[in-house]
Amino acid sequence: MKGIVAFKRPDALTSKEFTYCPGCLHGVAHRLVAEILDEMKLTDQTIMVAPVGCSVFAYEFFDVDGTVAPHGRATAVATGIKRSLPDRVVFTYQGDGDLAAIGTAETIHTANRGEKNHDYLYQQRHIRDDRRADGADFFGRHEDDHLTVWKKG
Repeated sequence: MKGIVAFKRPDALTSKEFTYCPGCLHGVAHRLVAEILDEMKLTDQTIMVAPVGCSVFAYEFFDVDGTVAPHGRATAVATGIKRSLPDRVVFTYQGDGDLAAIGTAETIHTANRGEKNHDYLYQQRHIRDDRRADGADFFGRHEDDHLTVWKKG
């Protein structure tokens, strides 16, 4: 009897084993992005920009062209790449501190100009994180409250 493949590594990921900390969900986020790249057949025309912090290790796991950027400047770097290579798919893979803290100005201006690059925010959440007994975080928010979708227009 022949086995059925129900689960396989996306082609957009390298064969390197993830080295992130236990409980970290970077691997899940990487897999989701890689599955989209595979499904849309975009791997060969994609450029990734990863900044400092844990996000910088993305270049080891994604099988796409890429570069690194200074802290908070990934959207600015992605904008430059997309403007110089408009036929390529350009995305950033940033943590919450990089995109929404030190990189707030670059992110807001990139969105305001309507740039054609894609910015993915990874909000670091560990199982041991700041959850209270009722499931709310330190500020009284529940997990559903954390999703923010940025859409121009």
